[in-house]
Amino acid sequence: FSFFLLCLYVLPAHKKSHTMSVTDDATMMDASKKEGLQHHSSPSSSSLPSTEVFNYVVTAHKPTAVSYSCVGHFTHLERQNLIVARSNRIEIYLLTEEGLEPVLETTVYGRIAMLKLCEGRKNGDRENIPGRLVVVTEDRYSLAVLSYDAATNTLRTVSSGDVSDLTGRPVEHGMLGDIDRNARVIALHIYDGLIKFIPFDENGNLLQAFNANLNELKVLDFVFLPSTSSSTSGIAIDASEYGNNNNNNNGNASD
Repeated sequence: FSFFLLCLYVLPAHKKSHTMSVTDDATMMDASKKEGLQHHSSPSSSSLPSTEVFNYVVTAHKPTAVSYSCVGHFTHLERQNLIVARSNRIEIYLLTEEGLEPVLETTVYGRIAMLKLCEGRKNGDRENIPGRLVVVTEDRYSLAVLSYDAATNTLRTVSSGDVSDLTGRPVEHGMLGDIDRNARVIALHIYDGLIKFIPFDENGNLLQAFNANLNELKVLDFVFLPSTSSSTSGIAIDASEYGNNNNNNNGNASD
């Protein structure tokens, strides 16, 4: 009887100790899980916004197609330059015995629609006349007269202006332009049936512009004729449809 009572007392005690050990293990596991969750969801990391980073990779090539080019004295009075227009970029080279020597490269605001050079020249005992570069953009019809600054090796804007008109139909074959041989006036063919003349002085300042009517509506090209007169200039206009038809509109000259 005493042995039976001993077993009754021992078994519950043994069961209770086993239950306590299981409870302690479960408590330790819950505590470790809570600690792990607190570690991953700390206030410093949860307060930061979730952002995604994207990379935009592009290869930007400079324009390579040549729109306009001209040769003459621009940066030097004794040495000639090659000036090339590529879309909205202007590249100036110096002609040397070894080849082309780069001088400068710059951009303009807009696609270049016309590029003409008014060469620099010596003016006897007076101050030499520097070269002027006339640039007209296609999108805004803006004209600028540029000069070369040797001290900074940059282009400087001498004068600029808007050459657009309120009325008129833009030409289909693209803008045309030229400068007379005496460097006195700029002629632009922007609209059908009109030629705009823009006089300018020796310093490159633009004067009052005016329009002249044309009977020809399809002008392919025009150029100033050489003239020895200081008060008269002539222009030859090619207004044939393909430039090689023999008709009355081919090679008209007007004063």
